Amino acid sequence: MVESLAAFLGRHEPFTALGTEQLARLADSAHVTEYEVGELVLDAFRQPSVDVFVVISGAVDLWNDARLTTEAPDERVTTGGIFGFSAMLTEQSIGPRAVAARHSRIALIPGAEASVAFTSRIGARFLADRLRQQSEHTSALVAAESVLDRVEPAPAPLPAGASALDAARQMSQHGRDYAVVRLADGSSALVTDHSLRREVLAVGRPAAAPAVEAIDTRTPRLGASATPAEVLLALLDSGSSLAMITDRQRNLQRVVHLRDVAALPVDVSLHERIRRADTADALVDASRRVPELLRNLLRGGISSARVIRVHSTMVDGVARRALELSFADVEQVRLEDLTFMMLGSNGRREAVLSSDLDTAVTFPDDTTPQQMQIARAAMRATGELLARIGLNRDAHGATASRTPFSRTRAEWLAAANRWVEQPGTNEGAMFISLLLDSRPVLGDPTLADLSDAFTPLRTHSGTLRLLLGAALSTKARYRGQRGPFVSRSAHIDIKRDAILPVVNLARWAALAAGADATTTTGRLAAASGTPMLPDDAATSLAEVFRLLQRLRLHYQLAQTEQGEKPSDALTMQQMSLIDRSLLAQAVREITGVQRRMANVSAFVSSDEWTGLRRR
Repeated sequence: MVESLAAFLGRHEPFTALGTEQLARLADSAHVTEYEVGELVLDAFRQPSVDVFVVISGAVDLWNDARLTTEAPDERVTTGGIFGFSAMLTEQSIGPRAVAARHSRIALIPGAEASVAFTSRIGARFLADRLRQQSEHTSALVAAESVLDRVEPAPAPLPAGASALDAARQMSQHGRDYAVVRLADGSSALVTDHSLRREVLAVGRPAAAPAVEAIDTRTPRLGASATPAEVLLALLDSGSSLAMITDRQRNLQRVVHLRDVAALPVDVSLHERIRRADTADALVDASRRVPELLRNLLRGGISSARVIRVHSTMVDGVARRALELSFADVEQVRLEDLTFMMLGSNGRREAVLSSDLDTAVTFPDDTTPQQMQIARAAMRATGELLARIGLNRDAHGATASRTPFSRTRAEWLAAANRWVEQPGTNEGAMFISLLLDSRPVLGDPTLADLSDAFTPLRTHSGTLRLLLGAALSTKARYRGQRGPFVSRSAHIDIKRDAILPVVNLARWAALAAGADATTTTGRLAAASGTPMLPDDAATSLAEVFRLLQRLRLHYQLAQTEQGEKPSDALTMQQMSLIDRSLLAQAVREITGVQRRMANVSAFVSSDEWTGLRRR
């Protein structure tokens, strides 16, 4: 017997308090529609809506922030769930965007009729619970949005020849506890209340002393894509109350104060335990709580992509503390003189629990061979400690303790020039790929900047073609049978068979387009519209990548919760039928783009590959 809509509504809050006649009126006013997977149900950011939607069967993905509709959905509403009531109650078009996640039947109830359900005690309780959840979710999103969205642009810098008195006057005039000073190389630095007291007043320097002598060296620098949560962790690491946000050319864009990010739902206590761990055992113990933090962030409403970024930030903190412990008794080499770099997925801030930890280090050019050997020994100890924590060392040996991955800046530059000219020798193509993903996490970032060395790559058609061949060599593949009946042994390595092909294509496309983006989705966006990567292909790959990363993170967190070691190898039996279907479709999308790029490269001159469409 088919249940009536009135009876269905009466079984689900907030309609349970309504009488038979009220439920009948709601059912009579409702309009029921069926939606296929991926079909748009509602976009209340673009078209005002004051109706209430009830999911009769199926599932609907919701986005509650108009700025984040290209990210993973904020929540999924299933049978009996409702959405659209916030707009109805406020009479404002405040979202959400709703897309069918499965074949779904959805009832639309006019707001004027549905409002009666929210006047009862049950309805009021329902609203209170949902508003509390949305408040928590909003604060979680704030922790993960770009910090550029929250802070005013940085003030104009004082000229390079300004005095400490000039800096003090600017601070007083504008009511700030810092002044921006231009350095001789064109970059900027901060003079703060703290640094003026320490570097001028405390040592008896005159007020006319150059402001550059009073720079606050504790101030962390972060890229423009840094989230408020990442800024908060960097401030806690440095002990500073101010952080500088710069673009890829190190031009200052924002100055962020601790008060701007202090009230975020980030597990600061865990970060502090990691930062203050005084023994290897203490660091191991604290680091084992990271998966629990990630689970809590997901449950709090932060998208998988942003949880993965937070994970990368935590891994940065763990690695820094492991280095500090390993170098504590090393007298011949100062850790602060080195620049320690994350490579691969950690460098792109896309690492999950199973990711290898690829690392490298840059020494100052005046470092002696003996000092390098001592430093490499300390970094071997660092690697062993990180392995105890569960951070996997790269199986191919991409680790800072090995000679090929620990060089002076001059040696790195010379090697990079050779790799550009001859990528097929001495594993040049591999090193180019690794270094394009590099990100310094400790030390002077200018020592590790090899971007100038790789700029000529676009003009080397032979090198570009060889790198494309390497990028296309990792084929996307789906090893499981389709349908509900699968072999228990059928499996897929989600990294090797699906994620790496997208990462490699995105890296190559951004390189060919001359883009300096460092994340996979950022690279796809930057290269979109080029001859080798049309808009629709770039958009498709970006969506596929976010899906794959979400599946990867969710299944690995489930593995750790069950006491298993996180792995990229997933059996078909582990995955739901829907996830298997999504995975198969993702692989088909990737394969199609790979095939097209291979065809274009075969029939189109390489001179035409890199032309960016004018925007």
